[in-house]
Amino acid sequence: MVNLEHPANAGIFQHLKQLPNLGRKVEISQSPQSVGDPYTSLLTHPDLVMQLWDKATRKLPERCSWIVYLRSCTSFNKGLPKKEKSERKGVIKI
Repeated sequence: MVNLEHPANAGIFQHLKQLPNLGRKVEISQSPQSVGDPYTSLLTHPDLVMQLWDKATRKLPERCSWIVYLRSCTSFNKGLPKKEKSERKGVIKI
């Protein structure tokens, strides 16, 4: 589940809320199981859903697939190793 109240999520939620929904009823937050076929029925290209849910997150200790405004996302935020500040955002120590 995605934390709808966390301030760090406010910007992306505002952006997603403003995107076109192609006339479809849009839930703010829902599980992939609540959608018939989340790989083909979201407002995200199926290849991107597969990349995000199945490939990029495959080494995480638990499934973290989630849907926000009919777009795929992940909700994993615990148990990841902390990185030093210099290792974030692609900065490499020499």
